[in-house]
Amino acid sequence: MADASDSSSLVDATGGNGSVGGSGGAVCPGSDTKVPRNPGSPRWIQSFGSLEITSVAFAPAGEVLLAQSGAQTSKLTSDGSLIWSRPFGALVATTADGRIYVAGTFIDSVTLGAEQLQGRGGRDVYVAELDADGVVLSAVALGGSEDDDVQSLVVDVAHGLVVSGQGLGMVKLDARFTGQRDRDRRAAG
Repeated sequence: MADASDSSSLVDATGGNGSVGGSGGAVCPGSDTKVPRNPGSPRWIQSFGSLEITSVAFAPAGEVLLAQSGAQTSKLTSDGSLIWSRPFGALVATTADGRIYVAGTFIDSVTLGAEQLQGRGGRDVYVAELDADGVVLSAVALGGSEDDDVQSLVVDVAHGLVVSGQGLGMVKLDARFTGQRDRDRRAAG
């Protein structure tokens, strides 16, 4: 534990642009506090406006991906600098080989890159695969005639996805985005 009387173990966390901290200490925008430089101390602290951060994942090179309230997915360097941002995504997941998946909801239709997805009624769910630069590689719409929501997104080692949410149930997709809804399997079986 850092001793507050030993200034060599503290980093000044005052003002600046507040976007990134450096080498073991934390920068906290608008703060007059000193943050201990201990193992486990924040490397950086970043504010992302008023949108709630709903999902965070790591990319293989240590970059951070985050999704904000269905309105934005961003990729940051390991020191917190913005690499890119896309105007969609409520959840984000990654694989060890760098694949990025995002999920969110839409009404009627949504365009994700070159993919134009059509809803089936009410609010529907989309899942998209992005490359390391945030370009949409493929996308799929999921849902039924009622409102569907997405609350979890998980990727397995074979790049299969499991998406679940209220109304949607649980959907298992393979890497080509084909699969079957859990509630459809129960009804058929």
